[in-house]
Amino acid sequence: MQKPSLSKQNSKALLEPINLDLTPIMNMMLILIPLLVTMAVFTQISVIQFSLPSEEGESLPGEEITPRPPGDVDITLVVTESGFQIIGEGKKMDPIPKNRGAFDFPILKRYLEKLRQEYPLTETIVLLVDPAVGYEDLIGTMDICRESRYTNVALSGGIEP
Repeated sequence: MQKPSLSKQNSKALLEPINLDLTPIMNMMLILIPLLVTMAVFTQISVIQFSLPSEEGESLPGEEITPRPPGDVDITLVVTESGFQIIGEGKKMDPIPKNRGAFDFPILKRYLEKLRQEYPLTETIVLLVDPAVGYEDLIGTMDICRESRYTNVALSGGIEP
């Protein structure tokens, strides 16, 4: 049995380069790449600046304690599972209970803005937070304090039962 011989036409067809039409693949890539880039999730890391209150009378060696201006008062915002309580300079404001199981941030904002008008020099507010309060509620409270123009939001230790 003889091997079939390649004719000149068949051998010429095998040696010629094949022209592939890549236009559909390029069109698909042209659509997929921007689509994938727009769908990518970019992580934004935000930093919440806060300060811890110093203990009364504690100072570094060589550091002088500066007296506070007369319009500057201590304001403490107590955050518990039942709601908010604002305490300052020996006075307590009316408690702000939860509304339908959620913290009432609009009322808190009104109270803080009222305090801001009474004591415009006060820049610091101390948050005394119950450990049972959720993270989202704590961040929401800090946001309300900043919206009310309290630039220094300090966190204090949890509430002892």
